[in-house]
Amino acid sequence: MSKERDEERRVYRAIRSLVYNRNLKEKVERRIEKAESRILTYMRLRELRELRLGCYHVCFVDDCIYVEVLP
Repeated sequence: MSKERDEERRVYRAIRSLVYNRNLKEKVERRIEKAESRILTYMRLRELRELRLGCYHVCFVDDCIYVEVLP
């Protein structure tokens, strides 16, 4: 019976983790979309394909944003 309870606890924690992380994923995806929109708007208004701002180098290629953290 103890093995069964241990397994149920592990499954319960896995379910709880799944629910929590799915909710977190939705929030993070919205934040990413908002950040990408802001970056793209800034770059398009200035007709930029590349941007260096602070410690970041940003490139806009084929509708994708690539970000490199500079040393």
